[in-house]
Amino acid sequence: MTTAKPFALEKDEPQRVAEAVRRMKLKHVVITAVARDDLKDGGADHFARTITAIREMDPSIIVEVLVPDFHAQDWSIQIVLDAGPARTFTITTWKRSNA
Repeated sequence: MTTAKPFALEKDEPQRVAEAVRRMKLKHVVITAVARDDLKDGGADHFARTITAIREMDPSIIVEVLVPDFHAQDWSIQIVLDAGPARTFTITTWKRSNA
């Protein structure tokens, strides 16, 4: 399988997603993305900015996210959780430390 580095993140994408949600009059959204292993935070900040943009536009909208494993870095998932999604799921799991 060949892989390539993804395009750079588009800084206005969170606002464009929020605008699309508004225009479609959605009340429940699920946000997902390709894994961004090329980014230190795995794309966590971009997820958080998208959640925030939707919440600022209409706090009543239910926002769920399907996220990558963020390189098993707790601080990355915390960035997403701090944005306040209704639910957060990951399809990748990692071994927990018993420390």
